[in-house]
Amino acid sequence: MTLAVIETAAPSASKPRKRARYMARCGHVIESIHKFATPNAQNTRRLMQSAGFDPRPLWSWTIPGGRGRQRVTWTPAMVDARLNEWLLLRHAVAHGHDELPVVQALEAVRLDGVTSNPTIRLTDAEQCVAFLRRIVRRTATGAAAHLGTTVSFV
Repeated sequence: MTLAVIETAAPSASKPRKRARYMARCGHVIESIHKFATPNAQNTRRLMQSAGFDPRPLWSWTIPGGRGRQRVTWTPAMVDARLNEWLLLRHAVAHGHDELPVVQALEAVRLDGVTSNPTIRLTDAEQCVAFLRRIVRRTATGAAAHLGTTVSFV
C-alpha cells in the first residue's frame, strides 16, 4: 500500500523530469519498502507515514457483541496490540518454537484462561483473517481518499 501511495501521487509520465525528481525524493521510502521485514503495528505505521499517510486514525471500529454481549469498540491502541499479538504467533509458528506465546488473540487464553502453551483453534484463524481484512480495507480506503481516488474490493 505504501508503494501504491507513492506511485499514485507521482507526477504523470508525460512530465519525465518532474516525475524523476519526485521518485528520487521517494528513494528512501522505496528502499524501506524493500527492507521491510517486521510488519508490526509500529513499523507498518512508520513506513506508511514516510510516504505521507498515517493509517492509525483509521484503525478504529465498533463490532456487535452477539449472544448477549455488548458491542465492542476497537481503538487504534487495541488494534496495534492485537496486530502485534498475531505477529508474535506467526513468528512462533514460522520458526518452530516449542510453545506458542500467551496472547489475548487466542481464544484459549482470552476465554479459557490458559496461561502456558495455548493452542490455536479454527476460530482463532478465522478471527485473524477477519481482523487483517478489516485493517487492510480501512487502510486502503483511507489511503485512496488521501490520494483523492477510490478503491474497490473484490
